Amino acid sequence: KVIIAVATAIAGALGIQSCIL
Repeated sequence: KVIIAVATAIAGALGIQSCIL
């Protein structure tokens, strides 16, 4: 579950950057 949480956080960060760019 920890790995899933980390993966979700990374995906969320990339998603936010994509929206900003």
